[in-house]
Amino acid sequence: MLATPEVIDAYIDFLKNYKPPKLKSKLPCTFCKTTESTTWRPGPIGPSTLCNKCGVNYMDSGKRNRTIDLILRGSTPVWLKKDVNSWVWKEHMVADIEDPRISMWIQREMIRNKLTSTYNPPPAKKRRL
Repeated sequence: MLATPEVIDAYIDFLKNYKPPKLKSKLPCTFCKTTESTTWRPGPIGPSTLCNKCGVNYMDSGKRNRTIDLILRGSTPVWLKKDVNSWVWKEHMVADIEDPRISMWIQREMIRNKLTSTYNPPPAKKRRL
């Protein structure tokens, strides 16, 4: 049984317009909010949270120093960026607290900070006689 030209044309149109279904919806990069990247890299929040570009900036390896980082200032997560001229850390932007990954990171950081201050207090000043 041979296919008719209409069936062949319909199949060719289907192949031209076919887009494979995305098996896993990717959350955006926690720094730049992009949703497409060649590689997803680990960041301060966990695995696969930074796109390739931001992940390379976050990495600290060999001769390359980290140029972005996430800190908790009070109860607000803040992204820091190193100034390329002075190499001083400067506030870049407030992180999106609506992102569930950042919310979990905030909770972990608050617990870590509390445990650090409780079980590892700063050393007492030495008294001079």
